[in-house]
Formats: sequence, C-alpha cells, structure tokens
Amino acid sequence: MPHKDSGIAASSETVSLQKKNAELRAVIEKLRQELAEARSQATPPPKITPALRLNKAIPESEMDPMRWDSHVVEGILESTLAGFCDWRIPENKKYMSPSFKAILGYRENEIADEPGAWETLVHPEDLPVLMDKLQVHVASGGQLPYESEARYLHKKGHIVWIYCRGKVIEWGPEGQPLRMIGSHLDISPLKTIEEQLISVFEKSPLIKIVVNAEGVVQMVNERAVHKLGWEKNVLLGKPVSELIADIAPPALRNQNGEGAIESWFTTIVTRFSRNVPVEVYSSNYQFHGKVLTNLVLVDLTERRRLETELEKSHMRFQLAVEGTRDGIWEWRNISEDQEWWSPQYYRLLGYKEGEIEANFSTFKSMLHPEDLGPTLKAVDALFEHDVPYDVEYRLRKKTGDYNWFRARTTLVRDEAGNPHRMVGSLSDIQYQKDTEERLAQQEAYIKELYAISATPNLSLSEKIRRVLEVGDRALEMPLGVMAWVRGDLIDVYQTVGPWEQMPVGNSLTLKDSYTELAIQAGGMIAIENVGQSPYASSGAYQKLGLESIIFKTLEFNGTVYGTLGFIDLKPHEHPFNEFEKDFIRLMGEWVSFVIRQEELEILQKKQTEDLARSNRELQQFAYVASHDLQEPLRMITSYSQLFAKRYQDQLDEKADRYITYIIEGGARMKNLLDTLLKYSRLGNMERNEARFDGKKMVETALTNLAVLIQESRAGIRIGDIPEIWGDESQLTLVIQNLVANAIKFVRDKTPNVQIEAEVSGKYWCFSVRDNGIGIAPEHRKRVFEVFERLNSREEFTGTGMGLAICKKIVEQHEGDIWVAESSPEGTVIKFTLGRK
Repeated sequence: MPHKDSGIAASSETVSLQKKNAELRAVIEKLRQELAEARSQATPPPKITPALRLNKAIPESEMDPMRWDSHVVEGILESTLAGFCDWRIPENKKYMSPSFKAILGYRENEIADEPGAWETLVHPEDLPVLMDKLQVHVASGGQLPYESEARYLHKKGHIVWIYCRGKVIEWGPEGQPLRMIGSHLDISPLKTIEEQLISVFEKSPLIKIVVNAEGVVQMVNERAVHKLGWEKNVLLGKPVSELIADIAPPALRNQNGEGAIESWFTTIVTRFSRNVPVEVYSSNYQFHGKVLTNLVLVDLTERRRLETELEKSHMRFQLAVEGTRDGIWEWRNISEDQEWWSPQYYRLLGYKEGEIEANFSTFKSMLHPEDLGPTLKAVDALFEHDVPYDVEYRLRKKTGDYNWFRARTTLVRDEAGNPHRMVGSLSDIQYQKDTEERLAQQEAYIKELYAISATPNLSLSEKIRRVLEVGDRALEMPLGVMAWVRGDLIDVYQTVGPWEQMPVGNSLTLKDSYTELAIQAGGMIAIENVGQSPYASSGAYQKLGLESIIFKTLEFNGTVYGTLGFIDLKPHEHPFNEFEKDFIRLMGEWVSFVIRQEELEILQKKQTEDLARSNRELQQFAYVASHDLQEPLRMITSYSQLFAKRYQDQLDEKADRYITYIIEGGARMKNLLDTLLKYSRLGNMERNEARFDGKKMVETALTNLAVLIQESRAGIRIGDIPEIWGDESQLTLVIQNLVANAIKFVRDKTPNVQIEAEVSGKYWCFSVRDNGIGIAPEHRKRVFEVFERLNSREEFTGTGMGLAICKKIVEQHEGDIWVAESSPEGTVIKFTLGRK
C-alpha cells in the first residue's frame, strides 16, 4: 500500500484514461449484443488443433478490436494471477506477459509470441488435454469455461505447474474464434502442499479413512489397511458402514459444506470380525467441488493417544485455499487520496462494502504503529528504485484486533516515468503467523522436556515438578498436579502453584477426583467452565470447586497408575483447543517415559547389586568348601591308606578292591577340591598386570608341561606371539591348560599342537590348534562350564575344570574364548585379550 506523502504530482493522463474506460464499457456492451446475435445464427466452429490455423484469414478491417485499458488489466493480473495472454487467432500471434515468461525462467524476448513456441514447453501428456478443453470451450460458443492445470518445462529443465483459464472474446461471422485472452497462475507450491498432505495422510500412525457423500470409501492409509486386515483394493469402494458401526448419523450429515469436527465412541469390524472399540473423529471438507469426510480412528484397546496431524493437515489445506482469496485494491491516481477496494478487501478487515472510506488515510490509521515506518519505506523503495513491493504488516480490523496481512503490488508509471497508478492484492496470513508462533513455542517446550528427562542426578520428584512447570506456562494454567492411583484413593505426588487444598502427600478418594472423570472420558478430560457443564454435580467439583481443568491419565499396559492435570480456580478464557489437548497428551507420554525410565534404572541397579552379592557369596562358599573339606579328606585318605597297608592280603579280593576304590576316590576328590579352590581364588586375587613377552609366556607354560610333552612325544610349534598386557602368571595357566587338553584328548596318534597369536583391532587373538578327537557342535559351549566332562574318567583323566578356569581368566582380561573349529581330525580353540 503506497502513501500519498511521496509528493507525486497529478498527471494529465487522468482525464484521458477516464475517457478510455467509458469507451471500453461501450465497446463491451456492443460486443455482447453482437455476440448474442451471432451465436443464434452460428454454424459449428472449426476444430482447434495444437498449431491452430484458420484457412480463411479475416481481414483486420472486418475485425472490431476490443480496446483495453492495458494499465488496469496488466496491473490486476500481474498482481493477483502472475501472467496473462492475448491470442489473435487468424494472425497466429499469442502475446504472453513478461511475468508468465519469467515463471518459466525466460526473458521477455527469448520466446516468440507464437502458439507453436509455447506448445513445445507443455508436457506431452498435458498438451492433448489442453487442446480438448479448448475445443470444448469453442464448440460451446464460450459457454463452457476453458480452465485446466498443466505442466510446463522450465528453462532450467524442471517442471512448473500452471493453472490456465481463458475465454474467446471475439468471434467471426461464421462463429469461428478470432481472439482469446487468458490468465496463468503458478500453482507449483499448491501441488507441493498437496503431495505433502498425501504423504502425511499415508504415513500417519493413526487410522485414516476418506469417504464420499454416499458413504463409500475413497482413500485409506497404510495404518488402516494394517488394522482392518483387508487389502487396499478391497477397502476402496466399500461402504464405510460395513467397517464402522453407527457411522452414518454423525459422520455423513451436513454434506453440502464444511462442518465442525465431531467425535464419538463405537467399534470397527476387522477382516477377522473382531469388534475393536475406537474413538472416531470426523470432519467434512470440499475438494475439487466434491464433499468428502475425513475419518480418524483411535484404537482404545491400546490406550495410546497418538499425536495426530489430521487437524494440522486440514488447516494447512485451508491456508493454501484461503491464500488465493485476496482482496484487491487500486490507487488510480497517486496524487489523490482516493482508492478503490474490492468487496473481499472489506471482508478481510471485517467491514461491509463501503462501510469505511477507501483511501490512504484510512489505511494508515489502521496500520499497527510498529509497521507504519517499514511499510512507507517499502513504498519509497518501489517508487525510487523499483524494488518489488512485497510487505507483511498488521491492520486493525473492525473488532479492534490486529491481523497480519501480506500485500503485493504493481506500479504503473506515466510517459514521463513518474509513479501514476498502483494495483495490488491483500492476503490474510494471520493463521500462518499463529502457526509459526505455535510451532516455535511447541518446539521450545519439547526441548525443555528433553532436557529434563536427560538431566542426570535429578530425582523423579524433581523431574515431575519441572515438567509441571513447563505445562503451566504452555497451557497458561496456574496449578499443576501429578498423583498416583492407589486402589480407591488418589495420592498427590507433586504439585506446582499455590493450591493449599491439595498438598504433596495428601490423599482423596477416587470418586471425588478428576482422575475418575478422565478415566470415564477415555483417558482425558478438558473443561473450561466446570460449573456450567454437566460435571457441576460431580463429587470432584462439589469437594474441590475448581472451575477449569485439563487432565490426562497415565497408563501402562492398559492399567491407569497415575494422573497428570492442570487446573484453575476460575473459568478458562477460551475453550481448550486441539493444540492444548495434544500438548497434554504429549506431556502424559513424557511423564510415563520418565517414570518408566526411573523404575528401570532402580530395577537394573538392584539386579546388579544382587548379582554382585550373589557372586561374592558363591566365591566365598566355593573357597570355604574347597578349603575346609581338605582336612577331613586328608583324614579319610590317610586312614584308608593305613588300612590298606595293614590289612592288605588279609581280607578277600573284594575288600581289597573296595579299599582301592576309596583311596582312588579320595585322590580324585582332593584333585577336584584343589582345582575348585584355584578357580574360586581367581575372582579375589589381585592381578599383577604389566606388559610382557608373549612368546616367553608360552615357553614357560610348555616348561611346566615338559613331563607330559616328553611322555606323549607331542610335537609343539610356536608361531608369532606379540608383546601383550595382563597378568602373566594367570595367562600362562590359560596356555598350559589348553596345551594339556590338546595333548590329552588324542587317540592312536602322536599329538601335534600349534600355538600362534595376532593383533585384531582392539584385541590380541590367540589360537591353539590340535589333532585330537574333536568336540561335537552341541557341546562346544558346555566344555567351558564348571565340572563339565564329555568323556569317561576311565578313558581320559581330569576334573572338568580346566576350560572353565581358562574362560574366567580370559573374561577378566576383557576377552572371550570359544571353539573356532572342530572335527574328528582336530580342534582350534581361540581366545582374545583386550589391548591396553
């Protein structure tokens, strides 16, 4: 909107333009009369082809040219539609406005003003459609409108969606079209929004169904297909009444227009004929001239309130539609303080047409004081430097409230180059501003919730208190409370705000609380004025007297274990909107998450402590048992040996055999106890860790096994062994046990053992390969357990503790041990050690 104070003098062209306007109106009226007469006698018009040519050219002397006030036409179209065309058909000339060429990335002189030049830019699939619609328009004598959406090729190679609308305004004596004008609008952003809406619809976690006015399913999303159990092609075209009980009365009324969102509880029928309880939200809207109904279903069996994008998507769609409903204004002579406003311009400001005077002074009086300076500055930049005028400002409406608008304009200069006339549009962008502010607030609150849940060393009570403080600010409610449900009672766990009636630790019966109302309402209740609602007679209101409430139950696996709510002692200023309801649902999810996280941490800590205590007790028991049993075992063994020495050959053969069994059993028992004592000490022994030569460690282990190696004639090969870090004595024992097993478990051949090691990432990896009897796949984990034996004592001696000791030592060195390969021809056992 320009301002008069720029000091632009009045132009003498004013009188001339007024005369042209009068002539224009007379010519239009004359053409209307001639057109009506010609159509009554007209023959069918010729068929229109892509490169339209008339066999019979009409002499220009026979044409009655339409005179246009070009400044007004170009100004209006450039401001509101972005481009227009003028097609003189016999001459095969098609003027396209510079702005339309600019939409496709071209300068004014880069494309010839001929139909053929433009046809090459239309998508091949859309050109026949455009020509068919043009033929229909011509065949109807202009009665049927010519309008379509088509894809054009941009100079840079991408696609631009264009909305085309035109009309034949001159006809030949035989009914042939002579001249056609049209307008073009770039609708690519709307197409992008449409694709986004479809994507949001398909990927929504909620069950979504769209039906037409007859109640037939038109669209379903992926969640609906999954939940209902039928294939998508089966659901499409199905009467919605076969899927949802009690659907027709609430959802399909008011089909001639958009209605408010309605909701009710009912059941759905899946492919397996289960009656699943749901809450249904429905809203009607118009799309391409058809009335459709959006149905959003929330599964109540899961008791999970999913955050829905239905209302946001619907509101975004409304914003895109409303963005085209601009108010038009014209400043016909900048030197005069007089303007023209369209009826829609008045409606945007809340006035009836002509209720206030349309001039610049009125406009300035309605501008927000903070926006006056920037707006006038933008006008000066337009006048002085032709800087495009695209401004956002606030105007005071009839109600006294300020509303955000976006203004765009086209400037017309006179022959001397002075600003003379302006034509512009006004768009309501208040919703966009509100949405941006709301999303910014929501993002800030969500970040706060993240920060609270991630803050270490905060007690559960402190986390809940901080969450309630966030809710107080977001919902503008002074009091917040979180309570536990305990049977028929409610225990207050945490509060914020001055609520003396319900301090922390206090209890009240469930029937006298708003938690019970929230449970009855399906998990959430929001009332802006309880005293004027059906809940005025409830026990909660009679006892507590709170005037506005919004409560959400806290649930886990279908059980209500708590409640989260915000209250006020006076009625709320406005009914709770979907944003506020969605936010408390989100808060309920966060509180449940924090509580479950706290419980899991407590449980994990307790389990860790119990496990550590159990391990200590087991180690102590093993040590005590193995140590304390040594003395009685020595006594049994000693007296058994004395008995055998004194009475050998004095008893019968059976008695001698029994004595031998006792002595051998005592020896095995002593060996087991010695091994068990060694195993139990591993957990309590302090490791003397240092860096040492791994090859010398292996050689020490082989020295300890020298007798066994010599007696078995075993062949031992040592590969590359690096320096390693750890307890040398313990790791020597690992190698010693593995080599001893490799030598022992061999049948009918000389044992061969190969020992080597390599660096593997963050570990040293050792391998011991033998040519023994092998280990069956089902036993490869068992062999590392305590006292596990796979062979009889008569065939192979041992306690079954060797590999268990190896496993414990390796794990203490942050490694792992396993059977890497095994067959009747041999076994490979590998173990890793953490590198330091």
